Amino acid sequence: MYDMKAEVKAFDDSKVGVK
Repeated sequence: MYDMKAEVKAFDDSKVGVK
């Protein structure tokens, strides 16, 4: 099972334009 939090964080970072 993969880390959903990591996925959400990556999406959120992309959404706000933060790397």
